Amino acid sequence: MRERIKRRLAPSPSTHTVRPGETLSSIGALLDVRWPEIARANGLKTPYRIYPGLVLKIPKK
Repeated sequence: MRERIKRRLAPSPSTHTVRPGETLSSIGALLDVRWPEIARANGLKTPYRIYPGLVLKIPKK
């Protein structure tokens, strides 16, 4: 008999819309997520520029 293998789907990340004056660091502190993880989840590279209105994916812990 063939066994069925259940695939575990990664939980979908939540999102955050950047507001004026916010930084990756402040968003990370607000949402209790390290800012490098937010940058990585969104494919951001140095100099990590974000702007108001940008919708960021926020990875789950």
